[in-house]
Formats: sequence, structure tokens, C-alpha cells
Amino acid sequence: MIARPSIIKLGNKVYLITLLTFCFLTGWAIYYINHKSNDLYKQAESSIIVMQQKSHSISEMAQVIQSRSITLLKMLNEDDAFVLDALYQSLFHDAANFNQHLDDLRNTDLTPQQYATLDELLSLTAHNASVQMEVANQLVDRKTYAVTRALFDTALPNQIPINALIRNFVVSLEKESATILAELQTQLDENQQISIFITTLFGLSAMLFLYFLLSRFKRGEQILAHRKIANDKIIDSATDAIIMVNDEGLITLYNHAATKLFGYIPSEVTNKPIDLLIPINFEKLASSLIDTNGSHQELYARQKNKQLTPIQIAVTDTGINGSNRYSLIIRDISLNKENERQIVKKSIEVESARAKYKQLSETDALTLIPNRRAYDHRLADEINTAKRSGHSLALLLFDIDMFKQYNDHYGHNLGDLTLKKIATAIAETLPRSTDFVARFGGEEFVVLLPATDLTGAYEVAERIRLKVNSLAIAHEASSIESNITISVGLTAMPSEKLDENELFKQADEALYVAKASGKNRTKAFKSSNSNNHLKSV
Repeated sequence: MIARPSIIKLGNKVYLITLLTFCFLTGWAIYYINHKSNDLYKQAESSIIVMQQKSHSISEMAQVIQSRSITLLKMLNEDDAFVLDALYQSLFHDAANFNQHLDDLRNTDLTPQQYATLDELLSLTAHNASVQMEVANQLVDRKTYAVTRALFDTALPNQIPINALIRNFVVSLEKESATILAELQTQLDENQQISIFITTLFGLSAMLFLYFLLSRFKRGEQILAHRKIANDKIIDSATDAIIMVNDEGLITLYNHAATKLFGYIPSEVTNKPIDLLIPINFEKLASSLIDTNGSHQELYARQKNKQLTPIQIAVTDTGINGSNRYSLIIRDISLNKENERQIVKKSIEVESARAKYKQLSETDALTLIPNRRAYDHRLADEINTAKRSGHSLALLLFDIDMFKQYNDHYGHNLGDLTLKKIATAIAETLPRSTDFVARFGGEEFVVLLPATDLTGAYEVAERIRLKVNSLAIAHEASSIESNITISVGLTAMPSEKLDENELFKQADEALYVAKASGKNRTKAFKSSNSNNHLKSV
């Protein structure tokens, strides 16, 4: 009986020592978990930087592909040898840039899907690069119709599949980033759960420790205070914005990430309506939980500076009435949206440049009317249309009489001015918007008249011929008239017999007859088995 107090006292000391040891170990465990959480945050930041580097490299590769196409189009329309050489050298510079960004991309960790997408992109661009250099060499030496056709048919890559592959690559980057961040978030959640569990044990141990030291003095209040601090630290350490609102939609909790996203400090938003930050009716926001079951939605956040920022938000109903009824987890997705906009913008710029240079390549630089290339494209379209509709197609071929003598007598400057005037006169005389005129070459012009028979074509040809005569352009070197005149050969073919080579051949033969008959007249093609006669003026 005498030894019992000593035994009790010794038991208390052992219990206290054990309790203190347990508290130390739990404190160390919490510190270790927080340290691992910080490492996970750094790993997430490193992953985001790698994703940004990949996105930058693929964007630069897309820009190089666009730059090479634009450089070739510039070379097509450039005659200055020094400028051509500079453009030619820029192709090698673009190739070096492309390889540099490709090496940068390969130096990063790529998924099998990304390797497959990158290999497919390289297969589309590798062959085209060699073709581009062959066309570039030919453009430097000499610009011909064949070179121009090769440029548009083979040298310029089809941007649609390339842009699709680039978009697929960017989507795979986003998926990879989302997967990595989701895995990290899962680990963080596990760490948080462990931390909460250990913190709970630590709190219970602290209660016992305080019981022995302070005789349960304010034990309950201190435990609640410790728990609140731990929870606030966990919430504030989250990279996503976390906001709690009560039943009335008033903000009750606001973490550090929310301060960075919205620009408000906690004291500025506490007990304020949630629509101060997210411009949406609170009742509508709460009711959306029924439809989405807490899944992510994309909305816009209203920052303190009134700027709207795209966000991804998940709203969860805790089911606990009071200050923490609804939990909002918000993530800033403005970087993803900006990357999407940049890709779309670059695609539009490429298509716009392609359309612009296509128009330039089909316009005669002197007369500003369509050239022979445009005529070839239009002729194929009109033949297809005529065969579908069952209508005939007429072709008029014009030649300025004794134009070589005119150039020798008056000089090429006045000759160019005369070509412009005649091109304008022909275009203004055509009766319909569907009629088409092009400079065929030198002093020759060609007109296509859809749904027009031989009689109608002859009337249009005569109006044009008389219109040119009315210009009264002096031609003292002419042995025909004292002014500029033209000869016209025309033909019209029914839809079932249409052939582009035969159509032009007939008009050319009619023009030959008009020239041989004394010039300054219109001749229609006469078939050997036709009752039609050649018409002339």
C-alpha cells in the first residue's frame, strides 16, 4: 500500500513520455506530408512548364511551315534577283528553325501518341520540303507556267491535315497535362486525408497532454482552434481556388489561390454574394448541381479589375446547412483558351495568305484582268457546268491587228496603255456578270460566254469589235485602218460535244480565217458537216 503512490506517479510519467513521443512523431509525420505536398506542387509546376515548352515548339513548327509557303508565293511574284536570293536563303533559315524546334520537342518526354502524331506530321512535311526546294530553284532560274503549277499543286502543303495534326498534338498535350495534374491531385488528396487523420490523432493526443498540464483548461476551444488552423493551411496550400458559401449564397471561406485568381483579399469578399466573383444567378448555380452532379463546368470569373477570365468550376453540395453548405473548386483555364485562339488565328492567317496569293497568281499584272491560268481554271468549271445544265458554251478569241507594227512605231509604253484600254473595253462590253474575259497572251484575249449559242456569241463579238473601233486609237503604221482594230474568231459547242481542246481549236481556226480575210472582222467557225456559214464584217 505504501508503494502504490510511487507506482501511480511512475505510470503517469511513462504515460506522459509516451504521449509526448507520440505527439513528436505525429508532428514529424505532418511536417513530412506537408513537405511531400510541396514537392508535388513543384512537380506540377515543372510538368506545366514542360507542357508549355512542347506547345511552344509545335506552334513554332507550324509557323515555319506557314512561313515557307508564304516565301515561295513571294518568290513567284518577285523579279528582282537580289530579293529572290534573300527569299531563297530564308528557306534554309526556316528549315534550320524547323529542325531546331523539332530537336527541342524530341528532347522532351513524349507519349507514344505524341510520337505517332509527330511522325505523321513529319511524313506530311518531309517530302514537301524537298519539292519546295526544287520549285524554289526553278523560281530563281526562270518562272514558267509549269513551275507555277508545280508550286500550287505540289510545293504548297495542304494546311488542313497539317493543322489537324497540330491540333491533335496540342489536344494530346492538354490530355497529358490533365492526366499528370489529376495524378498529382490524387496524391495531394491522399496526403491531405492522411494529414487530416494524423492531425486528428495529434489533436486527441494534445487534449490528453493538456489535460495533464492544464487540467482540461479550455481543452475544447484549443482543439477546435488547432483543427481550424490545420484545415485553413490545407485549403490555402491548394493550387485551385476554393470558396465556401452558405445557404444564401454568401461567401464564408476564401483561400489564397482565390485571392490570386480574383484579385480580392478575403476581407473584401467575406459575407458578399458569390455573383460578385462569378456572374451567374446563385439559385441557377445551385440548381445546376442536379444536372451536372458536381462535374466541371466552364464559366467566366469577374476579377477585381472587371476583367472576365475563363474558368473551370466544380460545385458540390455538402448537405450541411449553415456557413459551409456549398463548396466551389475553381481553376483558371485562360492559358488553354489562349493557346486554342492562337492556333485558330494562325490557321486563318495561312488560309487568307493562300487565297490572296492565289488571286495574285491568276491576275494579269498589266491589264488587271484574269490571266491564262485563271482562264484554264474557269474553262474547266464552265465545261462542267454546261454538261450538267445541258447548255452550250461559246468561246471568243481576239487578236489586235498589226500590233507589232504599233509597238515598233509608237513604243512599248503606248502599246501597254493600248492593251489596258482594250481589256477595259472588252470587260465593259460583256453583257452578263457570268461572262468571263482573260488576257491569253501578248495581244490576244479570250472570252467565255456560258449558255450562249453561235448567233448570240457573234452579236457579242461584234459589239466588242465595234467598241474597240470607237476608241479611235491612232495606228499610222496600219495598212488596214488609221486606228487600232481587232480580229475575232468564235465558236459555240453544244454540251454533249464539249471538249476544251476542240473548243479552242475551232475559235483559233475562225480567227485565222478572219486574219486571212483582211482583218478587222468577226468570223464564226464553220464545221465541214454544218449548214452554218462563216459570218464576217
